[in-house]
Amino acid sequence: MLLLLLLAGCATTTNNNTQVPTRYTLQDLTPADAERLLVRGRTQQHQVQQWFGQPSGLSKSGEHTYWNYTYSYHQESNGRSGLVILTVVFDKNLLVVDYDLQSNRYQQNN
Repeated sequence: MLLLLLLAGCATTTNNNTQVPTRYTLQDLTPADAERLLVRGRTQQHQVQQWFGQPSGLSKSGEHTYWNYTYSYHQESNGRSGLVILTVVFDKNLLVVDYDLQSNRYQQNN
């Protein structure tokens, strides 16, 4: 039984007939992924936490809560670097109201 629970934690879930991984990395997140996952008025806060983990920062303004995720990287081996920032806004019912994905990826030319 324990083995089944452990395997379930690595599985994917189905959302509207599409496969949704249980975890996402910001480095690989595309605007299409964000649009598919972060459905305004439908996606719940616990789902966002499941996919992206704990936010790196959070704040409140009125009845809205803002979760901020930031990921920066530099890979010397291939000259790639980047900065990805995801901000997700939740309402008092813990549903996604809006989000902003900023992705800046760079490739160093040799």
